[in-house]
Order: sequence, then C-alpha cells, then structure tokens
Amino acid sequence: MGPLEILYGWEAMLCAIVCSGVTQLVKTIFDITITQPKRRASLWINRVVMPLIPILTGAIYATVVPFLPDVLTAWFVENDVAQWQHIVGKAIWGGACGQFSTFLYDRVKRTMRDMSSKPASTM
Repeated sequence: MGPLEILYGWEAMLCAIVCSGVTQLVKTIFDITITQPKRRASLWINRVVMPLIPILTGAIYATVVPFLPDVLTAWFVENDVAQWQHIVGKAIWGGACGQFSTFLYDRVKRTMRDMSSKPASTM
C-alpha cells in the first residue's frame, strides 16, 4: 500500500475514532458546564479550542499508544532519527489523524442519517 497506508490504515482510523470521541466528550462537557447557547456564542471556544482538541488528542494518542503504521515505523528506523524526532514525528502523524477525525465523524453521521431516512425495503 505504501505511503497511503500512513493515513488510510487501520491505525489511522483507530486514532481518528478516538479523537472524534474525545472531541464529542469535551463538547458535551462544555455544553453541560456553560450551557450549549453560551458555548455556541463563544468565538474563543468555537474557533480556537474546539478545532484544536482533535489535533491535540491525536498528537497525545500517537505518542502514548504504540499503534503506528509500518511504513512510518520503517521510515524512523531507516533514517536513524533521534528519540525526540521520533516523538515529534509520531505527534505530527497523530495530529493529522486528528484533523481527519472531524471529516470521518461528519461522513459517518451523514451516512447514518441517509440510511435511516430510506425505507426498509430498499436496504
């Protein structure tokens, strides 16, 4: 599969699912603590905090959880990167997966909505 495996392998999908779940959890916590209308009215939360949560979650996930694509792991070994570069590389990969998680969540949500609106006989 080559380089595409970095963002389309099962490791990236797992990371994206975790990021999406954590983002929804944080959003729910904000809605409970400061109420949903106040959260929606806050530009700081909607334009800075919420978009950063999946990226930061992905970066933390990638540095803590040992599931990385083989292509990425092989590149680290072949290029003999230092330990700090290895950690930064994993965090960057996790951040990219975190950005992808929002797209994945929206796509799954839209698909489920479309499937539930179809009559049962057409499925």
